[in-house]
Parts: sequence; structure tokens; C-alpha cells
Amino acid sequence: MSYYGQQYGGNPKYISDYFIKNDRFQRFDLVWGVSKTTEFILPPRIKKVRLFSFKTLRMLATSKVIITNYRLPDYFIKREGQHYIQTWHSSLRLKKVEKDAEAALPASYVKMAKRDSKHTDLILSGSRFSTETIRRAFWYKGDILESGMPRNDMLLQQNELKKKEIKLQIGASNEAKLLLYAPTFRKTFKAEDYKLDYSMIQHIMEQKTGDKWTILVRLHPHLIQHSKDILSGKDVIDATAYPDIQELLAVADICITDYSSLMFDYMITKKPCFLFVPDLETYKKDDRGLYFTPEELPFPIFKKAEDLLGLLQEFDQNQYRKKVQQFTDSVGSYDDGTAARQVYEHIDNICFRAKRSEWNEAI
Repeated sequence: MSYYGQQYGGNPKYISDYFIKNDRFQRFDLVWGVSKTTEFILPPRIKKVRLFSFKTLRMLATSKVIITNYRLPDYFIKREGQHYIQTWHSSLRLKKVEKDAEAALPASYVKMAKRDSKHTDLILSGSRFSTETIRRAFWYKGDILESGMPRNDMLLQQNELKKKEIKLQIGASNEAKLLLYAPTFRKTFKAEDYKLDYSMIQHIMEQKTGDKWTILVRLHPHLIQHSKDILSGKDVIDATAYPDIQELLAVADICITDYSSLMFDYMITKKPCFLFVPDLETYKKDDRGLYFTPEELPFPIFKKAEDLLGLLQEFDQNQYRKKVQQFTDSVGSYDDGTAARQVYEHIDNICFRAKRSEWNEAI
């Protein structure tokens, strides 16, 4: 299950995809929980159940392994012998979470999180920093798999055929370079906090690289109503409805975001990432607090849209890569492109190690 059944995405998707590709003898039945109000396409191998239905309750009660990236509510009662894996979302994040931000969280969520952690058998970690955060702030004393994030595997795997397919699906030329702009949602909307001069960005990048550039804009769902204020211009593609942000990151040659944790996913590619933070001082005062301020990160930041143009012209790729490497070393990144395989091997061991032991004794 992923994001409350709203999509086939996140770490659970990439674990499922690995099972589909590598479980050749179909020893595992794959079942996906889907929200009652959402429709999306699942791979043929995966069965669908509607959340809160009798079938879902039955699957939760009888499944050997349960994988999710969100806290399960009270109706989940773990039975003896079940193995519950919490993948969480990303390897790093700006805003503090769980116990580190307990004072700013609803009491009902804290109660649910504590209960969920008590039932959890394994949490995935994408970095040494995250492992320390899980130990300190997740009300959790169980096992941690320091595998990296399965959703980041594809960012480290050079699958050119897949990238061509993604470009075709979003309507971009295979020859074009892509700049992805993916702003997050603020509680108070101000158009100036989001608007960029796409035509000038394209002009500068085409002069600098000699390539044709297309802009992809991926809006938060809560920003769709303001899309006319943010989207405009030639060779600008609205990628908001594209189902998987990781695939957009995989094909992007440059990424611009603000406070989204996707910056940390994209960071492992060592391709340029810029942060547009016009409301930085306000954001720093967030009641949850921050693990890092944007100034501590390796990404160039700008507070005025016009300042991006100078950053693009003066960008030094070698210097940027050094800063990214220093930061990834400091947080102890585990992403190496093998996370889904490690989870698969863990589950295979959980489900079949007893039988293997019997086979060994028989031999």
C-alpha cells in the first residue's frame, strides 16, 4: 500500500516491480490496497483490493508480509507470524518528523504512530542520518534495513530505453534536454512564490549548452487550481498528472524545487538541482522545525525568480558535484541502486528460510 491507497508509487511500487521481474516462479501473491475514490492502472500480476473493504481486512489478516509507506490505523491487528515492513518515503527530509516534532503533531497521530511502530518489524533507511532519526524519533526498537530507498534505484540505473519511453509518454522530444520544476504546496498561495520566466531559462540554457530545452512543471495536487498562474509558455509541459515523480526525476537534466524531499532523491544523480525559496525566512519558522536549513544544503538557492538566470549562467558542475559528494558523505547515504533487491532477499528469507532449513536437514 502506498500513500493511503492513492497511487501505485513510492517505495512499495518499486519493491513490487522487482518482485514481478524476479519472482519467476510466482511464489508470492501480490495484492495492492487502493482507495475507494481513486483509479489507477496496476501491473497485471497485482491483485487490487479496495481499502476499508472486507477483502482488505481479510488480506491484512492473512498476508504473510505487509508493506506500506504510511502509518496503518487501529483497524490493523497484527497476527502472530506476520512481518510488517515500513518503507517510509525518502532517505532525508527538511522538516522534522515524528517524536522530533511531537509538540506540533496531533495527539491522535502520535498515538497511532506509536502503535504502528510497536507492530513494525522492519523500517528501511536510506542514510546513516535517517537511521539515527529512526532510532531517536520513531518510537521504534526493531530492525532497520540500511538498504537505501527502492524508489531511488532507477535513478542510479542507466536504462536509456526506459527514459525514451518516459519522454514519449510526457510528450517530450527524445533529443530535448529537460528541466523539471516541482514546487511544493504552501498554506498561503502567492503567485510570485511560484512563477519563473520559462522562456528566459530556455534561452540561457540553449545558449550555454547548444541543446533544445523543454520545461516540465509538476505541481502539488493542491496547486492545480492555480495552474494558470504558474504554467505558461512554449515548450512547457504540464506533468502534474504524470503518475510517478521518480520517473520524471530520472529523465530530468536539471531540477528546480523548493522544500520538497525530492531534492534528496535527485541529489544522488549529481545532476544540477536549484532551490527557489522566496519565503525562506517564513519557512524557517515552521512549527515543526528543520533538520537542515537550505543554506546548509549543497544546492544553489535563489529568492527572486530573476536570480536563477545568473545561477544558470555561472553554474560550475565540478564544484557542485564536490559539494554534493561532501553532503552525501556527511549524512552517510546508502543509495547504491540495489535497495529493492535487498528488500526482496529479506522477504524471501522471511518466507522460505524455515523450508530451506528443513531441506538442509533432509540432505
